[in-house]
Amino acid sequence: MSRIDRLDALEILDSRGRPTIRVTCTLTDGSTGAASVPSGASTGSAEALELRDGEPGRYAGLGCRRAVEFVRGEIQAALAGGEFGTVADVDRALIALDGTANKSRLGANSVLGVSLAFGLAVTLIVASTGHLGGAHVNPAVTIGFWSVGRFRGGDVAPYVIAQCAGAVLASAACGWVLGNVASYGGTFPSLPLPQSFAVEMAYSGILGFVIMGVATDDRTPRAVAPFAIGATVFAGALVTGPLTGGSFNPARSFGPALLSRNWSGHWLYWFAPVLGMVLAMRLYDQLRPSSGDGDGAARVLTGTEGPL
Repeated sequence: MSRIDRLDALEILDSRGRPTIRVTCTLTDGSTGAASVPSGASTGSAEALELRDGEPGRYAGLGCRRAVEFVRGEIQAALAGGEFGTVADVDRALIALDGTANKSRLGANSVLGVSLAFGLAVTLIVASTGHLGGAHVNPAVTIGFWSVGRFRGGDVAPYVIAQCAGAVLASAACGWVLGNVASYGGTFPSLPLPQSFAVEMAYSGILGFVIMGVATDDRTPRAVAPFAIGATVFAGALVTGPLTGGSFNPARSFGPALLSRNWSGHWLYWFAPVLGMVLAMRLYDQLRPSSGDGDGAARVLTGTEGPL
């Protein structure tokens, strides 16, 4: 879990000279991420609304000082001190805070900027601490590694229990800071259960394949692992978040479900990610050239940056 210390924002110009905002997210451990929000020109009826100042004499009304004020003010006040496990958790808090269907109150540029900055900060945490504990926070990854002989069987249950306990404590901390927002950040299927199962299994498989490629293959530089994994999780949250909540992690779904006592479709957040991880990791092992891995590597604990 990552605790936000402060948020800041600046109005900047993009490569076309169009105003947008740059958001900086600083965590309590000192990690900092900054992101510039892409400035779109499309205005479809189903699109989220960018917040513009509407001052004709300043950038033809396209200024973003109001969005900057929201990040520094209301969003900062709501999120500072809060603990978040994933970008999707931050997104849910922002959506609940905005309270509109098209982000018209806070502005899509404000919301997206905070989300991007937080995602980068979390990626940097994985990069700086993954070699210490492996960043093993996902039971599906642990079980997947075990299924391909890269995690000791006797360590699976203690790891899964610790992962779930951490998720419960993190959800309780978020609830204490923010209140019961969106069922403590719970994940619930928006699609019928068969389709939701397929979405979670498929993207968990993509994540598992990426993890195997960057964390267990000696041909991949270790420094690539946290950024590749972080980017995959971030993309998955954006793509599948509106469909299933974008979990890919049984513990991440278990914590909010336990506190909110809302178990709607919860079983799929265990079976789908585990099945997807196991199948994808086995597939990678089948595709891996025999010369690309040492014989002893299959019997050691594996984390996000290789053997622990």
